[in-house]
Amino acid sequence: MGKKNEFMRIPTFYDGRMGISVYHKIASLFTARDIAREIGGVVEAEMGMMQLFESYEEDMDTFFLVKDANKTIGFIHGHDDWVEGQTAIDVYTPLTPDIIVPDSLKLIDLIRLFTGERYFLFIITGNEISHYVSFNIIDMPPLRLSFSALYEALEARILSILSRYPSKHLMTLSEGRKEKAKARCIEKYSFRNPWNTLLSTTIADRLDMLRADKDILSKLPFDSNTEIKTFNKCIENVRNMIAHGETMLHVFDYNPERLNNHINRLLLLVKTLGNVFDGLGAYRGQKTQESEKEFYGYEEWKKLHSKWDV
Repeated sequence: MGKKNEFMRIPTFYDGRMGISVYHKIASLFTARDIAREIGGVVEAEMGMMQLFESYEEDMDTFFLVKDANKTIGFIHGHDDWVEGQTAIDVYTPLTPDIIVPDSLKLIDLIRLFTGERYFLFIITGNEISHYVSFNIIDMPPLRLSFSALYEALEARILSILSRYPSKHLMTLSEGRKEKAKARCIEKYSFRNPWNTLLSTTIADRLDMLRADKDILSKLPFDSNTEIKTFNKCIENVRNMIAHGETMLHVFDYNPERLNNHINRLLLLVKTLGNVFDGLGAYRGQKTQESEKEFYGYEEWKKLHSKWDV
């Protein structure tokens, strides 16, 4: 056997801390300014709405700041309702502090500020409002990259736990799921050991393996087995839809609260799994030999152990 394959047989324990670290780095890399659009312009309070429309007819899908006596008093959107004869001051909306954020605000913090009543925010650069962002930014590459990193962090945490005693956890899968994992393992690695088989499972398999361990289940931030099963299904669906280019607006029913709840639950789950891993203690591989025999069958288990110690 070549050096490469010999190296691949060495058990790999996944450091979940690395996964969450990558997420935080990516999520902190982008700021509100990176994904914002410039304000359409500044208009005087007495400016007629018809004049505004004629001036910006080709790009009315934006916000305009309204000034009165050199003071910014509010804003209007190009598609706000108005009738002929009205001026900006007749249709403007007051500008309040709760919808203004600094341009340096981290993207992952920005997304949490959207609510069912607040679908857009204004960005202040220095002392001036210069840009705006709306909830549809979640479909932009920086947000997708941040979400991908968060799901990777979750999987790293899960694998850091399951890879301690992989055969024990693999045994909890249904026969069909186990056989699929074994077949996928041969396709990916040309040979099987417990760790490679674990790496050949799906995110759904890994979540189910966690759920099947009553000790781990009791430590997770869920009130019931049904609740975690539902959340596991949500994780799988959302992750797959993002991976296949589906709009995240559709995934979360255009609802900022649903998105934020999902982020909060994910972060809490990743943190909790880190605490579970820290409480596992030192690795003791010999404890799982019996479950390995059952998983692989005795004859195959003997072959495996004649080549490497699992």
